[in-house]
Amino acid sequence: MFRRSRSFLGTVVVLCALVIFGYGLYMYDLQSMRLANVEASNRYLERDLKGLNKNIEKDEKKLKSLEAKLESEKHGLENIKGELKVESEQRQAREIELIDIGAKFTTSSNEKEKCLKEMAELKKLLENLEIEKKALTDTVGTYERAAKKAQDEIASLNSEVDQLRKDLGKASESALSNEEIEALRAEADEDKAKYHANYNDLTELREALHKVGVEGLRRDDHWTSITSEERSIILEAILGTDIIPDSYLGAEIAVVERSEDDLLENSEIKESDISENDAENQKEEAIVQVDAPSDEQLQH
Repeated sequence: MFRRSRSFLGTVVVLCALVIFGYGLYMYDLQSMRLANVEASNRYLERDLKGLNKNIEKDEKKLKSLEAKLESEKHGLENIKGELKVESEQRQAREIELIDIGAKFTTSSNEKEKCLKEMAELKKLLENLEIEKKALTDTVGTYERAAKKAQDEIASLNSEVDQLRKDLGKASESALSNEEIEALRAEADEDKAKYHANYNDLTELREALHKVGVEGLRRDDHWTSITSEERSIILEAILGTDIIPDSYLGAEIAVVERSEDDLLENSEIKESDISENDAENQKEEAIVQVDAPSDEQLQH
């Protein structure tokens, strides 16, 4: 029994050894096949590597040629950049020069326009001065006639005051009745009111002429721009008479060329005449105010 078991175990061992040997042989063949495949792939890879090396060498040569070409292109580009920089500087210089020329042209245009405006203003001022010269000569007669009329009225009032004094003296001497004294007093008050009314009319004349554009002895554009009828109505309403004819008021103002010395001399003469007339008028007004009887004198 023990021998049978030993033979069975031996058989089993032999079978196991055969199986192991077969498996080892199989694995060896398998590894040999894998090694052959790896070697074949290595050979393919070596051939590919050689081809790649050749391609790399070709590419390196091309790269070197391209680098050389790039260097030459860079050199040409630097030259082009230098030329462009020079052209840009020249263009900037031309632009700056054009800007300066434009600024000078604008300045000269502005100066020309300013000169034209000043010339027009001076021309207009000269025309206004000529109009004022003519207006001065035109209004002197008007004021002289108005002053003469005022002097005549003042003289008339003085004569009336003298007559009132004489009447009062006669009334005091003859011892008139109270009713006659009251009548004389009322007449004196009426004459006094008439004098003040005339004085107020002259004052209103001056203010009204100043409002319509007459300043002193000068008529401005506003006075000369209104119609002759309007001017006649104004003078008629204030003075009670049209002392300046319509044809004369409506006539166009002629421009008379005179030298500056003549203008200065005429203006000085007119100013002296005006001052003398004002002084005479003030003296006459003072005389009238002194000679006019007061309320107390009338009561006496």
